[in-house]
Amino acid sequence: MARPDPKRPTSRAASRKQDSDSDIEQVEAKPPRKPATVAANGKPTAKPKPKAKPESSTAKRATSVEEINDSDRAEGSNTTANKRKRTTTATATAQAEVPSAQRLERLIADNKRLTEQCKMLNAENEKLNDQLEELFAIRHTEPESLLEQHKAEVAIERKTRAEVVDELTKQLAAVQPLAQSNSGVLHLVTREAADEEKLALERQVQEMKDEIAQLRTKASDLEIDLRGERQIAAQLAKDSQKKKPVGNSGPVHPGTTAKVGQTIQLYEQLSNVCVVGVKSDLTELSKVTPSTTYTCIYTCDPQPSEKEQLGPGMEEPPSLHFSLEFLTNSPLDEDDGEVAHYKPFDLDKESKEWVARLDYYATEFHFSGKQLPLFMRQMRDQIIAGTAKEESEGEGSEVGSEMDVDADRLIEVEVNEIE
Repeated sequence: MARPDPKRPTSRAASRKQDSDSDIEQVEAKPPRKPATVAANGKPTAKPKPKAKPESSTAKRATSVEEINDSDRAEGSNTTANKRKRTTTATATAQAEVPSAQRLERLIADNKRLTEQCKMLNAENEKLNDQLEELFAIRHTEPESLLEQHKAEVAIERKTRAEVVDELTKQLAAVQPLAQSNSGVLHLVTREAADEEKLALERQVQEMKDEIAQLRTKASDLEIDLRGERQIAAQLAKDSQKKKPVGNSGPVHPGTTAKVGQTIQLYEQLSNVCVVGVKSDLTELSKVTPSTTYTCIYTCDPQPSEKEQLGPGMEEPPSLHFSLEFLTNSPLDEDDGEVAHYKPFDLDKESKEWVARLDYYATEFHFSGKQLPLFMRQMRDQIIAGTAKEESEGEGSEVGSEMDVDADRLIEVEVNEIE
C-alpha cells in the first residue's frame, strides 16, 4: 500500500483550502499598478483602469474538483508552482511597498517643513505689521505736529487776508472814481491807470509841499521886513512926540471936550458923513510913513424934489459904508501931496440896482486930497439919482476923468507891488 504524500491534502476540505490559497496567491502575484499621475491642481490626468472582477467561489470549487480528479502528479506540480508564485508575489509586494513608504515619509517631512515655514512667515508678518503701526504712530514728533498745525493756520490766515485785500480793492475801485467825478455812474479803473493816477497825485503833493516851503520862507522874510518897518515907524513916532507943539501948552479947560464934540456933530450934519473909526498905521500902500485911515458912513437926506429920483418903493437911499486912507509921500501922487484912497464896504448886502447906480463908487480908487469936496458932492448926486456922470459933462467932467485915471494908476501900482 502506498504511503500518502505529506504534501497532498488528505481530504476534500484540505483540497479546498489549498485551492483557495492558490487562488489568493494567483491574485497577489499580479504586478502592482503604477500610481496615477496627478496634475498641479490635485486632479488625476488620466482615468484609472477598471479592476478585474475576482472569480466566484463556485467556479473556484469546480476548478479545484477537476484538478483533483485529473491526477495526483498534476497536484504535486501545482503545489510547487504555487510556492514559487507565492515567493515571487511576496517579493514584488515588498518591492512595491518600499517606494510608497519613502514617498509618504517625504511628503510628511515636506508638510511639516512647509507648516513650520508658514508659521514663521505669519510671525514675521505680524512683526512687520506692528512695526508699521509704530511708524505711523511716531511719523511726526510733537514739535513737527505743532509746526504742521502752525503752517496750516498761517495758510488759512494768508488766504483770508488775500480775500479781504481783494474785496477792499474792489470797493476802493468802485468808490474812488465816483468821488473824483462827482457822479453816480460807476467807472472801472484798471490797475495801471490807478498806479499812474497815484504817481501823478504823489508828484502833485510833492510840488505843493515845495510850494508851501517856499511860501513859509517868503513869510519869514516878510515878517523880518515887517519888524524892521515897525521899528522905523516907532522911531519916527518917538521923534514926532519929542517935538513940542507951538502955542498954549497950559491945562485944557473942562468945557473944551464938549465943544469939540459939538463941532464934530456940526461937521457931520453939514457933510452927512459919520466918522466911526480912525487909525494910524503902516499899510500895504504906506510902507514907510504911517497913514491915517477913516472909517465913514455916508447918509443922505434927499429933498422932496429929489425923492422922485430914488426909484419906486424907495423913500431914502441906503447908507454907504466906506473908508478913506490918506497917504503922504505916496508914489501915486506926482505933486508929492496927500492922496486919498477910497474903498467901499458891505455892497453885497445891498440891491444890485442900487450898486449899479453907484457906478465907480462901487469900486475902490484913489484921488488927490485937494479933490475931497468934489468927491463928496459927486457921491451925493450918485447915491440919489445916479447923475454924477451927467453932471460931470459940465463942470465936473475934468475931475471925474482925473478920478478914473487915478483909479487906473492905483491898479497898476498894486499889480507892480504884487509882482
